[in-house]
Amino acid sequence: MKTKRTILHITTNYTQNGGIGHWLLNTIPAKSQNYSHSLCIIGRSRADELKDSPKSRLKFEKIIDISMPFVLWPLQMFKLIIVVLKIRPKLVIIHQGWLGAITALLCALCLVRTRILYFHTGDWDHARGVIKDHVALVLVGLGKVIATDFWFASEGCKEKWLKKTEVSRVAVVQTGIELLKGAVIEKSVARRKLGLSDNAFVIGHVGRFTEPKNHEFIIAVMHEILKKEANCILLLVGDGPLRENINNKARQLGLLNNVIFLGTRTDVFACLSAMDVFIFPSHYESLGISVLEAQVVGLPVVTSNVPGLSEAIAPCWSQFSHSVDDVESFVSSVLSLKTTERYIPTAFLEKFSTETASANFEAKLLWAESN
Repeated sequence: MKTKRTILHITTNYTQNGGIGHWLLNTIPAKSQNYSHSLCIIGRSRADELKDSPKSRLKFEKIIDISMPFVLWPLQMFKLIIVVLKIRPKLVIIHQGWLGAITALLCALCLVRTRILYFHTGDWDHARGVIKDHVALVLVGLGKVIATDFWFASEGCKEKWLKKTEVSRVAVVQTGIELLKGAVIEKSVARRKLGLSDNAFVIGHVGRFTEPKNHEFIIAVMHEILKKEANCILLLVGDGPLRENINNKARQLGLLNNVIFLGTRTDVFACLSAMDVFIFPSHYESLGISVLEAQVVGLPVVTSNVPGLSEAIAPCWSQFSHSVDDVESFVSSVLSLKTTERYIPTAFLEKFSTETASANFEAKLLWAESN
């Protein structure tokens, strides 16, 4: 019987509904003849939620949570060394971008031959907002020397991260998404579950309430739409640190009767099925999983025209991408799509299917091993 090579994924800030969690659960194949996968979490997480998930149990042989407060970082790194020495992975995939340079160094000291830095989101400007310039330069310098491969969530993500540096052994490894294949919920059924009228014009967004997602802009767009379409409802799916701020903004503008905060949901596709138009004006994205999922249920999408996100938009909707601060264009596009029939761009979405993503992932692993 062929012995499978062990891959250890190391990540921070893990949640199943977050970008990294989605990538892990929809890109790693449930069964592989070549590899077994384990996961080590070294930051904020919902480890109990993860361990209770049937899907995660199919993906990972081991799930190890060593997350702890940042002040205990040296102890955490010591525990990480123990985990690596115990598992003895053939490859490590560090889902931290340049922030994972030190993690890669520890793995190198543990004689892990292939050390991959994966970049899920953000760009240089975002990184500089998180860490000091001189620290960023040190991490980049260390990462370029220690990491053997550099993987990115999209071509746009790759271009943004590499615009000020050059590395070799670069690959784009996109996430997978579930294609419902006929299982889309009827709009009327989805609306009844949410207590919405069949006659309402419903626009929506799915994403964490954080600065990059640009919720304040969405509220501004909704404010203008209501001047022209009084029977409009905005559904906001997700949670996050800025939720209360956005709630207050909606209250100040008198929009609370027309804005529904749904919070974190396990039935995202059902929520999407209740909408007429999907809006997604992010400041930056690695790819835009929510935009892909909106198209899976046949929704027209109105988005910002930022790198990465453009790769997630079917050609039929590309004309509805605008500058991230252009309220007027967003309002015009949303209203123009009010009566648009649902259309699922199947051929476009197939390249993001879990099957396609898993096959590409394994091919890239074999390529990384050849280094």
